[in-house]
Amino acid sequence: MDIASMSVEAILQLARNSRALNEPATSPSVSSINLVHPGLPWSITVHPLNPGVTYVTVSDVLYAICQALQLPLREDHWQSVGGVLDNNFLWCRRQTGQNSRTLKRLHLLQGKRNFVGLSRSPAEVALGAEIWRMNFA
Repeated sequence: MDIASMSVEAILQLARNSRALNEPATSPSVSSINLVHPGLPWSITVHPLNPGVTYVTVSDVLYAICQALQLPLREDHWQSVGGVLDNNFLWCRRQTGQNSRTLKRLHLLQGKRNFVGLSRSPAEVALGAEIWRMNFA
């Protein structure tokens, strides 16, 4: 799924018509998860969107990712994390020709816009928290 071209409204529409998108996002199912990516200086917390649903669904994950990564980058994002993000910023400007006022958070993925799933490392599993890594291609 190309997160640059998918809107949160489209995800909600798909979820209404897709049984697979309403399945639990994890096994076993959980009531919330935190999504991380090494190119992003923040995590994305996902909770069920629909009242009465006690677990995070696939559509909840897609919605949260699209919503979070479509937000514009703010200047304080660049200043708060230093070197790694500075390199990402320079890459974004070179590749897109855009300045910091028009860049979105998804530009920090350096062109990897296709969400391909979630994974957990053995270290993340050992921590016991519901921390999942977002994978993009």
